[in-house]
This record gives sequence, C-alpha cells and structure tokens, in this order.
Amino acid sequence: MWTSYKRKMTKIPSCGVHLVRFIREKLTELGLKDLQGFANTGVPCNYGATKIAFKVSPKTNRYWFAAAIEYTNGDGVLSRVEVAAGGTQTFSSMDNIWGAVWKKDINDSFKGPLSFKLTSADGKTLVASNAIPANYSPGRKYSSNVNF
Repeated sequence: MWTSYKRKMTKIPSCGVHLVRFIREKLTELGLKDLQGFANTGVPCNYGATKIAFKVSPKTNRYWFAAAIEYTNGDGVLSRVEVAAGGTQTFSSMDNIWGAVWKKDINDSFKGPLSFKLTSADGKTLVASNAIPANYSPGRKYSSNVNF
C-alpha cells in the first residue's frame, strides 16, 4: 500500500489550480466533505527562465495532432490555444482534450514549423513562433522562446 501511495504522490502538481484541485481531491478522499471555503485559485507557477514547452503526443499522425503544453507561468491554465502551420501566422483553434493536452484534426497540408498563440485564463496572450520544427517527431518535446 505504501509503495502505491508513494507512486501517486510523485505526480503532485507544484503550482496553479492543478495543485488546489489535487489537495481538494485528497482531502475528499480522507472524508472531509465541507470544502466550500477552499477556493480554486491556486498557487502561481513560476518556472523562472524556463520557457514553455510543447510535448507532441506519441499518437500524433497525419490526421490528428496533439501536444501537452508545459511550464506555463502564472496560474498554469490556458483558456485558448491556436496553432499556425507551415511557418504562417494564420492561426486556427485547437481543442482542450485533457489537462494540458490540446488537439487539432488535421490533413496533409498541416506541416511544420508550427507556431502557437496561447491565451491564459486571465486573458494574457503570447505567440510562440516556430516552436515546433518542420521535421517534428511524435513523442518529442520542443521548447519555445517565450513564457508568461
């Protein structure tokens, strides 16, 4: 039992609303039900000089693209993600499918380099230009040159 618990504890988020949700979940598991005063505001993330990274899903293929967006400073929550293919600045929306993972249904014209327009939950927007190269590989992580 202890080994299983330790394994789960290694996945504790360090900041943002993800940390607060994690704590609420664990307190609920312990039988504490009255958590109304426990807000979902979170602890701001500050990764210092670390830039936002895009981990391309290993399941990405010629019809479906997905990436986990990591190391976002601030509350760590993105309200909107858009992608521009082929080195253009023509952005189209992506769908949030789980946590930090965003996806886009694609076709053969969707080629790198890929740029991303990210909007945080508090309305700040930034562009990570050419964050993923033309010859990207599913399962690899690529660092951008920006962060909130």
